[in-house]
Amino acid sequence: MRKHAIPFFLIMTALAIIAIFAYNLFEIYENTTYKRPSRQARTNEYLAMERWLNRTGHAVRVIPYAEPSTILSASEKTIVVLLSSFRWQPDTYSRLQQWIENGGNLILCINIEEREVRQSALIGLLSSFGVEVNFYTPEARGAFSASNDDFPTFSSSISFAIHQPMTTEIFANEDAFGKIRLVRIPKKNGSITLSGNPVFMTSHNLNREKNALLSWSLTGEQDIEKKGVLFIRGIKTEHGFFGKLAERGNFSPLLISVLVLIVVGFWMVIPVFGFLTGDEERPGKPMRERFLAEARFLKKYKRLGSYLEIYYLSLKQRFRRQYGEIIDDDSSFFSRLAEICNLKKEDVAEALCPSGRLTNREFIKHIYTIETIMERL
Repeated sequence: MRKHAIPFFLIMTALAIIAIFAYNLFEIYENTTYKRPSRQARTNEYLAMERWLNRTGHAVRVIPYAEPSTILSASEKTIVVLLSSFRWQPDTYSRLQQWIENGGNLILCINIEEREVRQSALIGLLSSFGVEVNFYTPEARGAFSASNDDFPTFSSSISFAIHQPMTTEIFANEDAFGKIRLVRIPKKNGSITLSGNPVFMTSHNLNREKNALLSWSLTGEQDIEKKGVLFIRGIKTEHGFFGKLAERGNFSPLLISVLVLIVVGFWMVIPVFGFLTGDEERPGKPMRERFLAEARFLKKYKRLGSYLEIYYLSLKQRFRRQYGEIIDDDSSFFSRLAEICNLKKEDVAEALCPSGRLTNREFIKHIYTIETIMERL
């Protein structure tokens, strides 16, 4: 132990110096790293809004597609509808009017083209409310795409103009350019809200205060009885491995390559039919040569007696089968064999249980004795 004491103390001293040096000259600091959003967040751009409502006691339910009958049978009184996922027909409002006046809050998000809106007769309905819808081309939308922290984030695809022939008060929300992007029309105990695609509700925009306040006023604030909020919108799904692979190229070459690989694999494994062709058989060595080779090997390691031990066990089993006698004592067994085979007991005992190292002459003598016993037994 003493001879290892000096190296041990030197190593411990070096480690202590390194520790003091690292403590005084290095520091640990925080570093911000980008973490990819979860699969649930990538497939649901309204995930933050839904979790916010759930945690504040407003249960959220999402369905991918609906008709007017779905709204009438729903337990929720606050429903956000993306028109691309809703079948709006000319008689839809007349069917929903009573539901709205009795306390239902319907938020209609116009995220479809002008042609589809006109076919659904929605423009005529809005005109009866004193509201006109203006659609913008993709080129014109760029002029209104700048964001401003003093205003919510609205979709630039549509805007509204209000011509109020009725006495009902209409609430409007404008963007930074003075364009009306959201309209709320009260109807007795309920209301209808009109907007474009509700980008202010998406997860990456909800961190702004104006967007959060507007989203809450349309959903959680109107759900006074906490019956929940129903979202009628398409549900996106995240593509798996093969879906992404198909998106990035032609799937056919991969499929053909796999099939060719399978065929070649089976071709290599399945044997060819017919007679098997093998090497020509070579004649083995004579038994005498094998026996001599084994004898030389055993003689080299002074184990010639192992041959005689095998004969001894074999003769003992043969004696039991022939005469039905079981003799455990070796001396008695040798006397019985000598009596049967007309041999001397000493020769039988020496042949079956040799003492000491055997010479070639003695080994051959014992083999002859055993051969005589096997012939006469």
